[in-house]
Amino acid sequence: MKRNFLAFTGTAILTLALGTASATTTATTEAALTETASYSTALSSDFHVKFGAVVRDQEDGKQSLSGSLGYAKDGFSTSLGATYGTGDTVSGTVAAGYQGSGFTFGVAHTQPLRNATDVTTSGTLSVDLAEGTTLMGEGTLTNNVLEGGLGLTRTVGNTSFTAKYLLPEDAAPHRIQLEATHALPTMGTADVAVKAKVSSDTKFEDRQYTVGVSVNSPVSTNSTVAVDTSATYTDAGMNYGVGASVNSNVDGGAVTFGTKVTYKDAAFTYAPSLKANYDKDGVVVLADVDTRLGATQGVKGNVAFGVGSTTAVVRYVDGAEFTVAPRASAELAYVASQNDYRTRVAFGAIANPSDLNAYEAYGTVGLTRTFGNYGVGVLGGLSMVPGQTEWVPTAGVEGSLKVADNSWLSAGYNFSGVSTAQGPAKSGFYVRMDLGLGK
Repeated sequence: MKRNFLAFTGTAILTLALGTASATTTATTEAALTETASYSTALSSDFHVKFGAVVRDQEDGKQSLSGSLGYAKDGFSTSLGATYGTGDTVSGTVAAGYQGSGFTFGVAHTQPLRNATDVTTSGTLSVDLAEGTTLMGEGTLTNNVLEGGLGLTRTVGNTSFTAKYLLPEDAAPHRIQLEATHALPTMGTADVAVKAKVSSDTKFEDRQYTVGVSVNSPVSTNSTVAVDTSATYTDAGMNYGVGASVNSNVDGGAVTFGTKVTYKDAAFTYAPSLKANYDKDGVVVLADVDTRLGATQGVKGNVAFGVGSTTAVVRYVDGAEFTVAPRASAELAYVASQNDYRTRVAFGAIANPSDLNAYEAYGTVGLTRTFGNYGVGVLGGLSMVPGQTEWVPTAGVEGSLKVADNSWLSAGYNFSGVSTAQGPAKSGFYVRMDLGLGK
């Protein structure tokens, strides 16, 4: 059975969506610098269970595993869940919401239960006041610090107007923002829109004025070009931005190349990016790379290659623009399945880009007994960790959940290892995503 292939979302995250054999069960896998997975299944027409995990967060090195029980009927929904994370932290979340004709409301509260510190309450609201007029609001209260805003949008023909009142972020002054966007009549094959935005604090001391033009036009049967320009005036001077991207569909996939040039604070920044996916004849190739050049420097991205039962993944992130935890990693994995048993052999290395000699290398072997979409197994291996003179043995047990065709989410516990390790040698609780890209 040919599975659905990965596609790009608006946030440039590679996403794989696949329905399982049950019509009430779905699975979603996202593979990016922050790798997450979620799995939900219906217990009845009204109740459902959802599991999720942040497998690798390059920003702060944290991992977490969550679960929730939800109920939904006649537009109303509610859920109760818990999250277990790095540092032996536990927090609980309760949420409720309603979605009806012209009205949407939701609220959620997260309370620390053990070792966690953040108390968070958030809410969203959307109300259609009249045809073409919508009131929107959102807010988050974290440890008594409130952020969010309230906005009103009005659409008349090809023109939309938005007024927003923004609550402070990091103790910044409240702000008022007015926006207008007008779609011009189609020029040949091009869609053109002009936009204007005025923003100011409530004392009218810090003002910003922005104007811009965006163009989206097909250049061939399989290719589209998008251009977005803007100019912003602030009390500190003028800022300019020009972005362009080309999207081309190829046999078996698509490629998007984009670049953005920003002039801010008397300095230029260039941001080239590449996003690609290919799936044909049993070969899968994925790429998601962003860079910063000029005033700020940085690179982040991942490239994955799959053929047959073998998958290779390379990840790299460096530069203050993207992360506070530089990291370079590569892994080659082979998976073999026979009857109800699944064997995975992997070799990899992890390093800080600024010191590639201080790398962490590992080799692991895992054996899992599968029961449909679930599995239990053992994992063992050897790792070389910076600061250690000998290979460190690792051994642990884990449970697995099949979140997509050939892709498994595993959570387990290592009985041996090193607490400072980043990869399979890390002792204690761990979460791992096995992406099966090959066929």
